[in-house]
Order: sequence, then C-alpha cells, then structure tokens
Amino acid sequence: MAERPPIAHGCWIKIASVDCVVSKVRAAGDAAGDCEVVFDAKRPTGRDARWNGRAWEFVRRGDFGISADEVPRLTDYVHALRLGRYSSS
Repeated sequence: MAERPPIAHGCWIKIASVDCVVSKVRAAGDAAGDCEVVFDAKRPTGRDARWNGRAWEFVRRGDFGISADEVPRLTDYVHALRLGRYSSS
C-alpha cells in the first residue's frame, strides 16, 4: 500500500472517474476521511474521501453528500469546479 499522496485545499483529485476539488484536508487516517471534496459541476456535491492505499475513494455513509451550493464555505471550491480542472483562471 502506498502512502497518501500530498493534497491541499483547491487541488484536484480523481475518485474513480470523477474529478473532484479538495475543500478540506484532514490528518491521514482521520475517522471522517482524509479530505472533503466537491464534485459534479451541474449539481455541486460535497463528500468525504479517503486514500485506501491504492486510490482515492468516497467514504461510504448513509448519505450521498451535501449540496455544496448551499454551503457558504464551499463557494470558492464550487467556482473552481465550474471553471474546470484545466482552467487557468
């Protein structure tokens, strides 16, 4: 198993085939997950994610995330998501 790759607020990671913007970084192994991400530009969603030793994956819980459009602290991440991964803005 590989160590968790370095991540930072605003960086992009891929979970399966989903491009995600990191909105919160936690200590490796945190019970809530290694980070929170925002994904889906059409319906911005926030979810927790973790490094499983080989790849990023969503933390499995009873819900499917939060509506990121409704959370003021996620505004900048939703904006970055809508601009796209390869935007220079």
